[in-house]
Parts: sequence; C-alpha cells; structure tokens
Amino acid sequence: KAGFTAIQTSPAQQPDSPGTWYWLYLPLGFYIGTSELGTKAELQSLCEEAEKYGVKVVVDVVANHLTGDHSRIPNELKSGDCWHTHGTVSNWADRYQVINGEIGMPDLNTGSSKVQGIVSNYVKELKGVGVDGIRWDAAKHISLPSEGSGFWKTVTGVGLYNYGEVLGGPDDRGSGN
Repeated sequence: KAGFTAIQTSPAQQPDSPGTWYWLYLPLGFYIGTSELGTKAELQSLCEEAEKYGVKVVVDVVANHLTGDHSRIPNELKSGDCWHTHGTVSNWADRYQVINGEIGMPDLNTGSSKVQGIVSNYVKELKGVGVDGIRWDAAKHISLPSEGSGFWKTVTGVGLYNYGEVLGGPDDRGSGN
C-alpha cells in the first residue's frame, strides 16, 4: 500500500562469522548460506511472498572479495589464479590498483573465467529461488569490458536486473557517496 516496488536485502552468501552487520560482506563463498538474516528456504519464501504483492527482491552480492580466512573458503577458489597478488591499494587515483589491489581483504581475480563461472552459478542459484535483481557490492573494484574483462557480461547474462555500487570516483573514500 505504501507504493514500494522493490526491496533490497543484504548478501545471502554464507558470512564468515555471525554478529556485526558488516560480517555479511565477508562471505565464505558463492552460495546461499545461513545467517542471522535467514536460510535459503526463507529467502525463497520471501521472494514468493513479495511476488504476491508485485514487489521485486534485489540481493546484494559480494563478488570482489571473500573472507580473509582462506582455510574456510571452497577448495575451487583456493588456487592462486583466483586471486590478485598486487598488494594493497596505495594510490586510489590509479585505476589499475583500484581493480587489482586489496581493499582490506584479499582481492578476487574477477578477470578469471573460473571465478566468473563460479559467480555466475551463484547468480543462477539466486534466480532459482525467485530473486529478481542483483546489487553488486564494490563494483568499482571490478574490471570493465573496456579494461579487457568478461566479468560483467558473464554474470549479468542470467536475466536479472543489475546495478552496482559505483561511488563518485577512484578516491571517493571521504566523499559521502
């Protein structure tokens, strides 16, 4: 009755730890997990109920990084080709560093077709439970097609609504955006 047409949830990925909200942004992998927000079955139930009212469900997806504890991530993501090894970002005006450097946790190599396939399969899992759209966390830290990456074409080809967290510029940490 209030006129809302969509809702956005925090990540449905399995978080590293329960507790503080930002732990949801340090997932263990690319699969729907159980957290304080619920289970896979509860996400599906939410989507089904929202659909009755014409409300779309958008889920936040963390694709730039995972938890820093790599002993807990899936084996398929433990190989070195899944990760950037360029160190931390020291110059936020340097686009190469922004997309290939660590921003407080190890940076996934989203340019890898292996990583792209894993993330794409997760998006398909979300679609399978009724999710209508994806909000891509830290999107500005992922290469664009013009930078030689097939990531966006691969993960957005599932037929869901997509938008990304893209802030004001390479060094927007103090901009309030």
